[in-house]
Amino acid sequence: MKLIEFNINNYVYVQLTEIGLSQLKRRYDDLNIGKFEPPATDQDGWSKHQMWELMQSLGSKCGNGFNNPFMTGFRFDEDDFKKVYG
Repeated sequence: MKLIEFNINNYVYVQLTEIGLSQLKRRYDDLNIGKFEPPATDQDGWSKHQMWELMQSLGSKCGNGFNNPFMTGFRFDEDDFKKVYG
């Protein structure tokens, strides 16, 4: 088995669901810091988030049998792994 390391301060790319967008908006509104702007997405719906921030914001909404806040596939920047083992 080959193990690699990923720092939770690095970015991941996910496809948020309507549930995820709704939860992000609710969290933003609770902080009362202005108008919510959804994260920017590419043409396929992928948005960029720091791993720790994504888990802090949406982790409690994930689980077996839940309606997940994002699709279960993640994308990573290959360069984030090269920094550790380069």
